[in-house]
Amino acid sequence: MLRDMEENGWVTSTWDAEETQGPPRRVYRLTALGDEMLSVCMLYLRQTREQIDDLMDAYSRHMKEGEGEHH
Repeated sequence: MLRDMEENGWVTSTWDAEETQGPPRRVYRLTALGDEMLSVCMLYLRQTREQIDDLMDAYSRHMKEGEGEHH
């Protein structure tokens, strides 16, 4: 997935051989475009969370108000 993100220009990567005790590791960093994409994703997540919260609130109200098998 990170390689796909790199192909899309959302991240860049470099090899870090100095700060590891083992073999070199690949380090990824967000680009400006990646930062924009992250902001858009966060907006969608917030909207989805609000919709889930609304559904859960409606369910709670429904359960408090009703009685019987099909309330």
